[in-house]
Amino acid sequence: MMNRNNCPVCHKMKFKEKIVKHGFKIVKCRGCGHIFVLNPQEDTTSQFDRKENIAKFHPRHKQIIRFLDIYFKNDRKIKIAEIGSGVGHFAYLIKDNAQYDYIGYEPSKGRYNFTKQYGLNIQNGFFEESVNTYDAVIMDNVLEHVENPSEIIEIVSSSLIEGGVFIVIVPNINDIRRINPKWRNRHYWQPSCHINNFSFSNLKFLSDKNNMKLYDFGLNTLEKSSSLFLKVKTFLDSIGIHIGGLYTYAIKQ
Repeated sequence: MMNRNNCPVCHKMKFKEKIVKHGFKIVKCRGCGHIFVLNPQEDTTSQFDRKENIAKFHPRHKQIIRFLDIYFKNDRKIKIAEIGSGVGHFAYLIKDNAQYDYIGYEPSKGRYNFTKQYGLNIQNGFFEESVNTYDAVIMDNVLEHVENPSEIIEIVSSSLIEGGVFIVIVPNINDIRRINPKWRNRHYWQPSCHINNFSFSNLKFLSDKNNMKLYDFGLNTLEKSSSLFLKVKTFLDSIGIHIGGLYTYAIKQ
């Protein structure tokens, strides 16, 4: 296990303990209110199912594509980097779309090897800074796994062009579904892999700090077949009430 001595969002060194689970100390920063694991393990990757269906995608993947189409208006080729591309669900979904110039970065050797059989443009390694290079950078349920979210977002901001977008989707520490014991026990506290527990205000703090302005996905990113929960969630997001996962994007100023 590692030991942190400051908040990974605001870097203050004062926090109070919230809960201890399976030996992991979960604390709350007294400065910015960020909730994180004080003593995370070295490897924070989640379990990998080698029987994964590459063609299976989450509704948020379609939302990301609709957002990109709306934001960039299909007027040119869009250069995209995905940090933590996993087993390649998003990459596979857009692989035949000539509008996207995509590259994924996946540090897990097992997940990377899984993607190779599908000919996806994914590298086995960590994302590195490339100044003013990308139109869009995506982190889909990845930021909660990293030890240094503040540093990662600084690198992302530097790597985006002016007006570029950082699409960041993370679990929400204030998710209303936590009132359901079954859901809470399965999804809420996962200190072995989710070492950061974000709120919208945490993401806004990090975006503002790195010259980006944070927004929620709008209703225009939904498909007609979207679930009722997703429709209600997206509407409430638009008025500043976050009841589910945080589906956000930040525009570089």
